[in-house]
Amino acid sequence: MHICITLSTQFYCIYSLVLWFNTFIRKIK
Repeated sequence: MHICITLSTQFYCIYSLVLWFNTFIRKIK
């Protein structure tokens, strides 16, 4: 899980969060 620190990396944090969420759902299914 990535931790957002600065606003400059906000896009990267959101993108990483989406990828992590997708893998989390795949593990459930």
